Amino acid sequence: MKQTLTTIALSPLLLAQGIATRRNTPVLPEPPGAREGTTGNGPALRLLVLGDSATAGVGAPHQDRALLGQLVSQLSAQHRVEWQLLARTGHKTADTLTRLETIDAGPFDVAVISLGVNDVMGLVGRRRWRAQQACLRELLRNRFDVSRIVISGLPPYTVFRRCHNRYAGTSARGRHSSTRTFAPTSRRSRIAGSSACVSPRT
Repeated sequence: MKQTLTTIALSPLLLAQGIATRRNTPVLPEPPGAREGTTGNGPALRLLVLGDSATAGVGAPHQDRALLGQLVSQLSAQHRVEWQLLARTGHKTADTLTRLETIDAGPFDVAVISLGVNDVMGLVGRRRWRAQQACLRELLRNRFDVSRIVISGLPPYTVFRRCHNRYAGTSARGRHSSTRTFAPTSRRSRIAGSSACVSPRT
């Protein structure tokens, strides 16, 4: 409630800051390169990589040099890796949920997730974001048979020179700031304390 009231009170300032940040921040293209494939030798490992522009490889010259390429390079030394990248610039957690609900893919053994930057910049509340993240983990476990989920932490917004939105930096502190791994004991397990997956649009 306190966060909601703060957001309402500061909304004119936040809107102006958001417009300025988008205007002053260059939009870089996603690099070329395959977004799915199989490589390596050894025990099979099915890998799904999800996220926003950072995961899509923005800033790298090729997917081989981006997060996906580095993961596959390391894992393929000991595994036959079947991999797929589902990432797009600007995606929030809700966008990834919607995309996963419409694709016919999998199953996967491991999912790597890098999401949250656009949720913070889009002023998605912490409670709503956490619910969407829980829904995402549940969907991966129950529909795609993922047994291990690795979630990257969010960057320190307060040190970004182009990020004028101080509220975004404060909001980010309430979310995970370091990489976390989820390895549920049951493939069909629910999120602790939640009996059902909430809608990403609520």
